[in-house]
Amino acid sequence: NVLFECVPVFINICFVVLFFFIVFAIMGVQFFAGRFWTCNDTSVHRVDQCWGCFEDGDGSNPHANCPDGYSKRVWRNPKMNFDNVMNALLTLYEVAGQEMWLDVMYSAMDTRPGYARKAHGADDFPFGAQPVQERNSNAAWYFVFFILIGVFVVLNLFVGGVVDKFNELKNANGGKNPLQTEEQAQYTESMTLMARMRPFKVPLPPKRPTKAKLAAGSSPEVALYNLRSKCYAVVMWDTSGKGMGTTFDMIISLMVMLNIIVMGLYYWKRLPNGAAYVAAGEAMGEYQNTPYYQGLEVLNTIFTFIFLAEMSLKITAWGIKQYLQDMWNQLDFVLVISSVLGFIVEVSIKNASFPLNPAVFRILRVARLTRALKSIRMVGRVKGIANLVDTLVIAIPAMTN
Repeated sequence: NVLFECVPVFINICFVVLFFFIVFAIMGVQFFAGRFWTCNDTSVHRVDQCWGCFEDGDGSNPHANCPDGYSKRVWRNPKMNFDNVMNALLTLYEVAGQEMWLDVMYSAMDTRPGYARKAHGADDFPFGAQPVQERNSNAAWYFVFFILIGVFVVLNLFVGGVVDKFNELKNANGGKNPLQTEEQAQYTESMTLMARMRPFKVPLPPKRPTKAKLAAGSSPEVALYNLRSKCYAVVMWDTSGKGMGTTFDMIISLMVMLNIIVMGLYYWKRLPNGAAYVAAGEAMGEYQNTPYYQGLEVLNTIFTFIFLAEMSLKITAWGIKQYLQDMWNQLDFVLVISSVLGFIVEVSIKNASFPLNPAVFRILRVARLTRALKSIRMVGRVKGIANLVDTLVIAIPAMTN
């Protein structure tokens, strides 16, 4: 019913979208009409040279009366082109869907708008030129502006229309979500109240030994209590004096952000011309193992042990049971353990004193993937992201419908 109510709004928006598409289609015809044609033999320069056979080592056109290893030259036009307004509209529709639209943009960038040759004796004929890679690179701006205006702005009018109509139906429904049943609305209301009134549980300090044991002073229980008390003071450190551990968590959150930045600094070192390596081989690993890469590896290892120290401090201060009562601590526990295990596997493989199967290096790459999971730690530490997670949980019934 909501969808049918939105149909009149959709029709009005369709006219606006069609107007923008027609404007860009006319511009595309002016810029690129007849210029997407190309020869399958890249060695030719003009259409009148695109005939006969050429050597390609494939011979994929056996019906072209060409010898083995040769193919017939063909002057063809891509299916997506701007030869007329209808073709341009279809091409822009594909670009708007952002599926394989880069191929269309690259074809436009390879056109030769300034090319002219003598045809039929004396006439200038600016068509029939073989495209050259990025000869007309400024053509990319046409597609950039179309994506910005025709996709990001205009097509989002549909979303705005749906939201506007949805709010009208919600007001007409007494403020209730028209996409939910009564039971689902009660669930959403309950989850919203839980998210708003969720209590913040302060971890309890370590249990104090008896006075007799404290008087003895040197018992293992007293030593453990003193250690746990010091760890508790560290993890609950708060510059405001409230003892909520806010300052400590902010420092750890900063470490997580710095770790994410470090993980984003990796890059693939380009191979020299003519070089060939086995993709997962040891030689490739040695070539990529630059001092820059080794420095990032050291930083990653330092962060791994910082997070391991954080988890150890909290478990020592609170106890494993109290630590795992919080959902985000459970996530931290899994991520830290996976990172440490990945580090151990990586070190074990690198220091192996026996020949290794190349497949082992694939295991090494999987172990390194555990580092990327550490970025998930920010979900529970940034209030805005945590609120987004709560919103997704509340919206589950409506999304299911």
